[in-house]
Amino acid sequence: MANYNYPTDRIFIPRSIIWSFRDNARVFESQLSGAIQSTSVPGTRWACSLIFDNHLPEDRAQIEGFFSLIRRQNRIVMHRIDRPKALGTINSGGVLLNSVLAQFGSTAVLKNCGANKLLKAGSMLGIGSQLFMTAFDAVSDGSGIMSVTLSIPSRLTHGADTAVTLDKPTAKWMYNSNGADFARSGQVATPLTIDLVEVF
Repeated sequence: MANYNYPTDRIFIPRSIIWSFRDNARVFESQLSGAIQSTSVPGTRWACSLIFDNHLPEDRAQIEGFFSLIRRQNRIVMHRIDRPKALGTINSGGVLLNSVLAQFGSTAVLKNCGANKLLKAGSMLGIGSQLFMTAFDAVSDGSGIMSVTLSIPSRLTHGADTAVTLDKPTAKWMYNSNGADFARSGQVATPLTIDLVEVF
């Protein structure tokens, strides 16, 4: 197994992206009353679909070469292409955890954010090897301390002073199926969808 950075060439920019998550949930429905109870256990992961438009054959050949290499054996290291940077006015570099982020915790306290800076809901950030999304807007205090609610709990414990990545935080990805179909009509490579799922 090897890791490959997602290419930055123009032809690898998809026409559109579907971003989603796969919750590791358990649902129980009473056979008597129909009441439903549900719980989410650790293991929620991100998924995305990269949708490419028509290509010239020589351009599609590069895409075919890369994704044929990945298969389900290797991994893609990729940030969220349609949202590469945190939203808001928070400092883009030098941000650290102010205190421990416990395993399964969903609140991260950050420092060095800048005084009275905003981090908007839906921003992507990286802590350790995990890719997170913020659930709500958050504003730092005058000392640059900010409490952030994470939409997915932390898989691991991260100590104080752990770096927080706000510019192109990445995750590792693999195919969500055993193959891909590379269609062509005449001299045009027709639209292509690549379905990926986060791995850890």
